[in-house]
Amino acid sequence: MSSGRLPQELSDIILEDLREDKEALQRCSLVSKAWSTTSSSLLFERFRWPPCRIERTVTWVPDAVNRFCDDISGCEDALAFLVDILETSLRLRSSIRDLHLATHANHCAHKNSNGTSLFCTYTQILPLLPRLRSLSVLTWGAPAPNGIAEVPLPLHAHSIEELGISCAFESLPTLLSPFRHISALSVTCPGGPNTDETRAPQGNGLIEIHSIRVLCWDVPTLSVLRGIVNFQSVRSLKVSYAPSVTEPALGSLIQAMPALESLRYRYVDSSAAPFDTPGCLRLRSVGVGGHLLALAVVPREEQEDDVEEEADGDAEAGTPAVEDGDDEDEDEVGNEERRNLGDAGATKDEDEDVNAIQGGGLGRCEWESILRDLHILVTDVTEEITITLNIDETYTSDDASDPDDVEDIARALRKAFSLLDWDGLQSIVRQNPNLRSLRISVDYGGFLEPEECVDIFRKVFTKPLSEAVIAKITVDRA
Repeated sequence: MSSGRLPQELSDIILEDLREDKEALQRCSLVSKAWSTTSSSLLFERFRWPPCRIERTVTWVPDAVNRFCDDISGCEDALAFLVDILETSLRLRSSIRDLHLATHANHCAHKNSNGTSLFCTYTQILPLLPRLRSLSVLTWGAPAPNGIAEVPLPLHAHSIEELGISCAFESLPTLLSPFRHISALSVTCPGGPNTDETRAPQGNGLIEIHSIRVLCWDVPTLSVLRGIVNFQSVRSLKVSYAPSVTEPALGSLIQAMPALESLRYRYVDSSAAPFDTPGCLRLRSVGVGGHLLALAVVPREEQEDDVEEEADGDAEAGTPAVEDGDDEDEDEVGNEERRNLGDAGATKDEDEDVNAIQGGGLGRCEWESILRDLHILVTDVTEEITITLNIDETYTSDDASDPDDVEDIARALRKAFSLLDWDGLQSIVRQNPNLRSLRISVDYGGFLEPEECVDIFRKVFTKPLSEAVIAKITVDRA
């Protein structure tokens, strides 16, 4: 007679589907010992300490969590208390795969306590977690302890897939020293470096890192890393700003990475090209970004209301009224200037569709700088290109405009996108036969829905480009 017990493999599949439902997993952990093991593994695979760092949909942490912080604050050290928990619970330490360690949250009553102990304690935690895949360390909420460089940490004893660090510059070498291999490193050093902190530490570059992402202060952060990281092993780099000739330090740091295959930066330097020469870099993946400002029009009715308000204000202040003839002359001159501004970014080969779009134009546009950088960075081995466009719009005046704001904005975006140099982009794609994909990521912060802006962009570029080029392009939201 069958026992009716569900095979463990099927139970695990069912529980895996409840991975994001913590309450259901808590109830399942009480069903049986077999279910408890799997449920606990799923419940604790992402672990945050202290508990006040738990992300909630409400602004303030629940009272229960605050009370827990109150309880552990009575210990000599809250992080040492975590070490004790891990040492006594085999199930917990064998479950944790993603660990977030930090000082107390700003809204916690204990935010100023035990902050510096993290530097010493997290190296005691690492050997206790055999399945640890990702570690995030947040220390900038508390000052680094004095003599942080002398804190005794085991050198190059651990490997990890993902490591994220937010800390002061002087703490970075210490927090990296326990590792010998890191697949992906993300570094944030808020507040900026002091002069003494920008000097690279003396190191032997033993840490092997494949991917580096610097979220701010590119040059000083990479300068610090160069003394402790083997730049020969770096294959992917993502920074904020372009390594232009106006920033030669960033260019020289990047060229010290001969194995680099992927380079991405979000903001081009419109005044200078990247590097003096690309050197020995043979990039398989290139990502650049820049700004685009579309000029929309102010509806005529709003202009008339503004003029009436100004006239009323002048009358109350006793200012002589402007003659109608003079006003018309000024409007004509202003409209002529704005028409010239709207056509400034147009190419000589504009087709009838572009000329038919009225009431819009280009303001600040870094598209030409993006194409310039791509011409330098893209080679015959490049397989993937990513362009990030930070798009916004602003208003100018046009008496002939339609009073519908949404239509004004949509028309302005269509005009602005039509004025871009699509022939330049097409030439880059055609000159690189190994190119497999061109991704254009639209980061839109205007009045329309982001998806509407993406749809407008997608419809515009399909007209000037060939089908072979269009087949390689994907457009999505940033």
